[in-house]
Amino acid sequence: MKSRILLPLALVLASAGIFYFVTNRPSADLALAEFRVANLTCGSCVENVSNALAGVAGVGEVTVNVTSGRARVGFDPERIAGADIAARITAAGYPAESVYTLDPDAYRALRTDEARLADSFVGRIGERLIPRTDFEEDLRRRRISLGGKPMSEASLGRDVWEETLQKALLLASAEQNKVVVQDTEVEEEFARMGSKSEGFAALVTSRFGGTEAFKRTLKEDLVIRRNLDEHVGAGITDPALRQARLNAWFGELREKTPVVIFDPSLKAAVEGGGKGCGGSCCG
Repeated sequence: MKSRILLPLALVLASAGIFYFVTNRPSADLALAEFRVANLTCGSCVENVSNALAGVAGVGEVTVNVTSGRARVGFDPERIAGADIAARITAAGYPAESVYTLDPDAYRALRTDEARLADSFVGRIGERLIPRTDFEEDLRRRRISLGGKPMSEASLGRDVWEETLQKALLLASAEQNKVVVQDTEVEEEFARMGSKSEGFAALVTSRFGGTEAFKRTLKEDLVIRRNLDEHVGAGITDPALRQARLNAWFGELREKTPVVIFDPSLKAAVEGGGKGCGGSCCG
């Protein structure tokens, strides 16, 4: 029942949300370069990229994100160029191309802006700021859904952030496609769900505090579903092919959307979410 209420498509579209980060020496005077990096599959790849830059004069903090296939490198532009950093990553077996470069002043301004926004927002997904109040409410709902099952705050935060990330990306796509769901459709779906689930009203009240809050979430879910049906998987009748299309599309959407976590504790939880390879995918 939970997946239908919170985000019906979360399990269908879940992709590897594992973030690997390696950090060298930070500096207030560094520039920042982001690279699109190929062949990243696990923690061993991250270690290989990090080793390729370890000890290189002018290289500061290094962040490698397996999920998006991106690397962010702080560097001293007076000692090394972004093109040289990309060449070193490429030489290690991970072809890298520049996405953008921020000079020291712009990078410093970005960090200052993120610190200021952290008071009211936990992060930004694309152009969408995630209010702290909304995120904390989602945490509350997840604790209720656990039914007393023990779970660390770090794990809880990672799970809710992953769900928040997926939903924000899917809604942004629906907004771009100008998808509309009428309130009457929401009422009909609400009635249908209530008729099929005993204790539905009590469940909605305990998790959402009332039917109106639930209906807002339900409307978002219907918008997402319609966007997938009419704009992503339209005309594909074979379930396996449709699933493959959805997964590929969502992976591309996730890769091209910039994501920044402002909240320090949430960022630490997400960044620390599993650093092993879990298999023999890397040499």
